[in-house]
Amino acid sequence: MIKTAMILSAGAGSRLRPLTLLRPKPLFQVLNKTMLEWWLESLISAGIKRVVINVHYQPELMMERIRLMKECGKDRLEIIPSLEEEILGTGGGLKKAAQLLGNSDFLVVNADIFTDFELVKLALKQLANPGRLATLGLLERPGKPEQANVSMGEDGRILGFRQENPLKGETGRQAYSGVMALSPAIFDLIPDQGPSDIIDVFSGAL
Repeated sequence: MIKTAMILSAGAGSRLRPLTLLRPKPLFQVLNKTMLEWWLESLISAGIKRVVINVHYQPELMMERIRLMKECGKDRLEIIPSLEEEILGTGGGLKKAAQLLGNSDFLVVNADIFTDFELVKLALKQLANPGRLATLGLLERPGKPEQANVSMGEDGRILGFRQENPLKGETGRQAYSGVMALSPAIFDLIPDQGPSDIIDVFSGAL
């Protein structure tokens, strides 16, 4: 089973300004728990034992919250911060944390979303296909076609991302849920320096 995960939480939350001038978006509370705490509980329930959290915006607040969470959950979960001096995006953030994530498959979740996607099923699907680069959590969006930007082919294969027109062999489109399972082989495809987008990395691998 997958035992390691990364929570992407370095962004400045510009769409929530001016609220995010006070605190980073992952530290906003929903039902008396921060978004980070909700995700940590979900990951623990999925069998995760080690979590890497990337940090950039308002690092003092993020590091203090991580310190408190480490103290509260030290018997259940190892929590490791990955500090970014510049914003590195979803690809660059993963690359910087490569040594912390190790050499086994791992989960990745976005700190600023809520989803009931089943993490265990996603992990098992990734592990059932040795050599698979990634397994993405995808959702149907029949009423919101503008959100469905992942082009799907037969047998659930992803053909492309963010395409304006249908691709050859495309059977439909789905939306990325914000959770995925990755092989450590992904690190070889992400640029060594600077920011990058993991979706662009996937597109280049197709």
